[in-house]
Amino acid sequence: MPTIEVVDDNEEEQEQEFKTLEELLATFEPGLKVPKDFSDPDWAVGNNAATLISWRNRASESIKKLYKAVESSEPFVVDQLYVPLVAAVVSFTGSRDWVKAEARESAQAIMSHVGPPTLAQIRAVLLNIVKPAFEKARPNESLNLNTATKMKRGINADLAYHDEADSVWKHDLRLVDIVSWCLTSLQDNDWESIWPLIIPPVLTYMDDWEAAQRLFGVALTRQLVARAPSSLLTRTGIDQLIRTSLGTSLLRFGDPLSPILFKQAAMASMELAGKTAKVGSPEYYQLLFSLVGENIIGGAWTFGYREPLLIQATYEILPQILENLGVACVRYLKALVPQLLHTLVPLEGARPSVELQKASLRALKDVIHFGAPRISYWSGEIVGGIAKFWVLQEDKQVNDPVITSLLVAVLRELSSACPDVTQARLEVLNTLDPRFSRLISSIA
Repeated sequence: MPTIEVVDDNEEEQEQEFKTLEELLATFEPGLKVPKDFSDPDWAVGNNAATLISWRNRASESIKKLYKAVESSEPFVVDQLYVPLVAAVVSFTGSRDWVKAEARESAQAIMSHVGPPTLAQIRAVLLNIVKPAFEKARPNESLNLNTATKMKRGINADLAYHDEADSVWKHDLRLVDIVSWCLTSLQDNDWESIWPLIIPPVLTYMDDWEAAQRLFGVALTRQLVARAPSSLLTRTGIDQLIRTSLGTSLLRFGDPLSPILFKQAAMASMELAGKTAKVGSPEYYQLLFSLVGENIIGGAWTFGYREPLLIQATYEILPQILENLGVACVRYLKALVPQLLHTLVPLEGARPSVELQKASLRALKDVIHFGAPRISYWSGEIVGGIAKFWVLQEDKQVNDPVITSLLVAVLRELSSACPDVTQARLEVLNTLDPRFSRLISSIA
């Protein structure tokens, strides 16, 4: 593991106070490159923890001194140093592990002082900081790097291998923040000329084999989709490239980050559908059908069933998808209802978590709400599943108020969708077993 040099700045402090901004930046810039060890989620308890904390403290002091120098410098001097200044400071404006509160405050003050960038400054950052780091990265095989447009077979297809030596960008943890800053700084009329520089790094993050890098890529993609013109995405075919990469992330199982990656990729897929297709059009619904049918039912529920946290993630994102689908979700009632009920009344030996069952009930309530025109066919199975689940809770003497309120909410929704059928079944239950009286009386 590489060592991180920590230098005591007491001897240099007085000298640095008299340096110009350019000299100060040249002095501090190498020391502000974030150590790769911060990419380890357990860095705070690792062998290098003390060294990393010392680096973080020193970096915080450096940022504060840079702010004082920026404040006292002439505007033309700051403009001349814009690119290295952004490279040094941007990654300290957020809440990453290496950012102390005082460093964040100083970094944000610097960025506020220099003001919003021009297109030329964004281009300079991309050309001088971002592009060199990604030049050796394995590009998306369908992407023409000269035009950043989709190809049937990319000119880089023969480079489809993984080589750590080509992943220079992974060793610079600042890059994702710099790319994010570029994305959020672009104005509407900037995209036509600048986007060929911004797409390759986003897709590189998206297509990496590590789930952590894919998460960064999905976050960048959501920023890209939110800000880029829809006509640009569809005209060049980049929307299809993004959709393909998101589909791969939605099928990434067996990683501790799989649940959060699934939820974020599903959110990005919905946002992309809303951006590139008219809401309510056949194309829009087809994209959402693909998300439900291929990625949730045919993907996570079929191949990721051994990962309860992944299944929970699908339940948690399902209500948002159903809201976008509306009544069109009736197409999948045959798969949705049995799956959600199965979580409540699992096979013998299975022990789903309480949180998973709560997520199932929340999703079931929305399935009933949006699938109301056809839900009466499933009312018997739903009431039966709820009844079995309630009996299991009573037998175990479980009295979880959240569970109870969710069960009541599901039955109320069902009563609203098909009142006569549901009421008849509930009355039968109440007659057969007095244990249901507490639940049923809460529905009225």
